[in-house]
Amino acid sequence: MAIIVELVANDEHTVALRSFDADSISIGRSLDNDFVVTDPYVDPYHLRVSAGETPATFLIEDRDTLNGSRLGRRRLGSEPQAARSGCTLHIGKTSVRISDSSSSVEPAQELTAVDSFYDWAASSLVCMGVLAAVLLHASFNVYISSDASLQPAQYFEKLTNPMGTLMVTAAFWAIVGRFVKRRVNFVAHLTIAALTQFIVLALAMLLSIVMVNLNQVTLLSLLSFLARGVVFVASIELHLRLATNVIPRRRLVFEMLVLVVMFIYPIYKQVDGASQFRAFAPYNSTLLPLPLQFYNTSTMDDFMARAAETLTEAQQLASEKREAALQEDVPQEAVPQEDAPRGAAPNEQSGD
Repeated sequence: MAIIVELVANDEHTVALRSFDADSISIGRSLDNDFVVTDPYVDPYHLRVSAGETPATFLIEDRDTLNGSRLGRRRLGSEPQAARSGCTLHIGKTSVRISDSSSSVEPAQELTAVDSFYDWAASSLVCMGVLAAVLLHASFNVYISSDASLQPAQYFEKLTNPMGTLMVTAAFWAIVGRFVKRRVNFVAHLTIAALTQFIVLALAMLLSIVMVNLNQVTLLSLLSFLARGVVFVASIELHLRLATNVIPRRRLVFEMLVLVVMFIYPIYKQVDGASQFRAFAPYNSTLLPLPLQFYNTSTMDDFMARAAETLTEAQQLASEKREAALQEDVPQEAVPQEDAPRGAAPNEQSGD
């Protein structure tokens, strides 16, 4: 049985790998170790790994080191500890994975177009280009919708808000990947979020131009809602495949849950607006049969009668406010002086 040692990075990628045809090896910073680790927090002779009594097992011995050794979350003592093949040891700030040649190896995974897209999205130049496109789009929107009274601080805030949202989105998915499978690719997540934002903003502007010029408000609003749903589903699919190992069936369920959460507030606003419309708009029972009217409706005559009463009350309220305002404008009468003390003679006119 050969002992295989892998130097593992923070994202679980193998940085270095060596195979030893021996029953016992030493790991440490000194050059005469079997596997040398260049980490100042690792002792010169840190670990000894020996083959176990049963297949695919090892005995891990910490050599009374300064910073100790951990097997997963468990700190190793001076006595040899049993471990299974594929375990990860943490020494200093370094992680090493120990396995044997008899361990089963997973079959190769098929390359897809999504994998090529991830390589493209992980490029820093691509990420900066997509972010620049989003920033230019936001600048254009602020420019055409602002007036001369907009202060530089407000202008800067309007430009930084989309960037802050993208950073939070990318950080969220990176944290999910870190907890699920210790794989972090913040740049790729940021590119996906920025690309999604740019597509949605460009689509919204295009549909707004078409709706204003062709007056197709209802149809294009529905198409906009469906298109955004497709874009968000594709974005969530990319984030999930990059950050998790969820199988396709469960991934689809998770996508639907995220979509519900994302659209629950807009749907609530639409339903609330429709309820208010049903509550105040006039309904004529001749346009729709009563059994098909699920809300409290009224005839046109009832609505006109209530409208006349409301108008009368509004006119009366306006008249009362006008009278109150006039009374406030009238100057108050002069306050009479206090009466003179008793026994004092009243002032007589001069010249008598």
